[in-house]
Amino acid sequence: MKLSIIIPIYNVEPYINRCLDSIYNQPVSDDIFEVICVNDGSIDGSSNIVRQYQQNHKNILLIEQNNQGVSVARNEGIKRANGEIILFVDPDDKIEDLALPKIIKDDDIGIKADIVICNSFIEGRERYKWNNMFQENQLYRSEYILNSGYLRGSVCGVCFNRNFILKHNIMFLPTIRNGEDTNFMLHAMYYTNRIRFSNINVYHVIGRTESASNLYSKDRIDRMIKSVKTISDFIDILDHKEGEKVVLNYMQYISFSNLVNDSLKTEDVNFRYLINSHICNVKKHKINPQVHFLKQKMQLLYFSFPLFYFLCWIKSHKTK
Repeated sequence: MKLSIIIPIYNVEPYINRCLDSIYNQPVSDDIFEVICVNDGSIDGSSNIVRQYQQNHKNILLIEQNNQGVSVARNEGIKRANGEIILFVDPDDKIEDLALPKIIKDDDIGIKADIVICNSFIEGRERYKWNNMFQENQLYRSEYILNSGYLRGSVCGVCFNRNFILKHNIMFLPTIRNGEDTNFMLHAMYYTNRIRFSNINVYHVIGRTESASNLYSKDRIDRMIKSVKTISDFIDILDHKEGEKVVLNYMQYISFSNLVNDSLKTEDVNFRYLINSHICNVKKHKINPQVHFLKQKMQLLYFSFPLFYFLCWIKSHKTK
């Protein structure tokens, strides 16, 4: 089987039809790919809709589990996948027309490259644009990509070699509820120098105002604080393994930066709140000499968290 599409589902009854239609309306035989829907404890009719599709498509699998979060749901999908390529799709988004036959036809995906980054869109605009930075048919090192300033916060629209993912036990960290995509992407980049870009239009983010990524709350900040600590411990583990060490600095910096910037958008969360969380006590990992992009900001963060926070605060007020 060529392709496994993994869809985590949680209370998405109004959207899942559109998502599945975007997959099954494409000119691809059901024998070539599979759709793995992991229902993460939904209390609406999401599962029933998937069962309706099962009546017409033998290649769609529905997995039921108690609510444990999107990371656990996706990990379960990875474990059950059979395709050479893994593609993650969120249930409120859609696949672009003719994306699947192009992915399946591209022999480099899943063979010559471990990670293939394709084109993604949001509300008609290109997201994570790469064309002005990289060549389409060239393999790149993780270090080069990150130092070029290309940072990707989503796994959707990226094709992963399943054997590569399983070989290195690359999984979503279950304790991370915000920023899990970024961490998975960087975890995968840590283990490979075979990353390619493809000009295939694959993914379209629809978005919804009530989605988790659009809500700012104290509870969300608390989860992000835990994530920063979890990622720091995870970096300690990776640092003892063979891989692209530069990735580790970006992994930690992004987790800290996202926390600070999101805290500035959240009511009742201020500098004192972060200090009281003991976030400053999180181990700062030595900056690799090969790091270039964002190096000064990393140095500032590691040298003085208060000063780093203050400069982020100034920037946020300038953009208002």
